[in-house]
Amino acid sequence: FSYYLTNSFSVFAAAVLLSLPIVPYLQRKAVFQRVEPVLATGIFVLSLVLTVSSSYNPFIYFNF
Repeated sequence: FSYYLTNSFSVFAAAVLLSLPIVPYLQRKAVFQRVEPVLATGIFVLSLVLTVSSSYNPFIYFNF
């Protein structure tokens, strides 16, 4: 458990924060309506970068 906690602390912290009732509180605010698409895009890009950087590339020797 400690291995996963140290290697993916940011994911664990985000899971803890997003499990709290913060999102319904923020949805009532007018600023959240403008910030929500930016946050969603940022989370998507971050998850895409993490997925691509941690995956095995079978075509590593394709250029040789």
